[in-house]
Amino acid sequence: MDDAADIRASVMGFQIAYGSAMRALIKTHPDPLALVGAMNLEHQESIALLTASMAPDEVIEAFHVAWTMVGPDPS
Repeated sequence: MDDAADIRASVMGFQIAYGSAMRALIKTHPDPLALVGAMNLEHQESIALLTASMAPDEVIEAFHVAWTMVGPDPS
């Protein structure tokens, strides 16, 4: 692999591991519904801040991908 592929693979591995840990924490939280609600508010605020900033589209897309892997399971 080249350097860019190595970095992408490392980031993807990190995101998957972080997502697994976050979902375990959400599932064992004393009030998972309140936690998921708070996370959803933080998600919306982050999206609003990112889209209002000078962040390149790639940053916003990376945020969406990371949130999908890390954020709470909607089911």
